[in-house]
Amino acid sequence: MRNSIISSLVIIVSVLSLSACVMTPERAVGMSTMELCVGYLSLPTMNINQGTRAQELARRGEDCSAYTGAAEARRESDREFDRKLENLQHSLNPHFPSELDI
Repeated sequence: MRNSIISSLVIIVSVLSLSACVMTPERAVGMSTMELCVGYLSLPTMNINQGTRAQELARRGEDCSAYTGAAEARRESDREFDRKLENLQHSLNPHFPSELDI
C-alpha cells in the first residue's frame, strides 16, 4: 500500500514537472522575438518546443537573422557549462565516464 502511494506521488510529480517545460502557443505569443529566435537557433531540433517556436516565428514573419550571434553565444555558453560540469563530476568521481570515453 505504501509503495503504491509513493509510486503514484512520483508519477504525479513527474508529470507536473514535465508539463511545466512544454511551451504552449499562448506562452509563445507572450515571448519576445529574441527569446524565440535564440531558443530556436540554439537548441536541438528534437527539443519539444521547437515546433511551437517555429509556428510563432512564422506567424510574426520573423526569420531570426538578427539573432544568429546571440544564438551562437548561447551555444558556446552551454558548451562551457557542460565542460565545467564534466570537470566537476571528474573531480568528485575520477571514474566518471567522460564524453571521450563513450
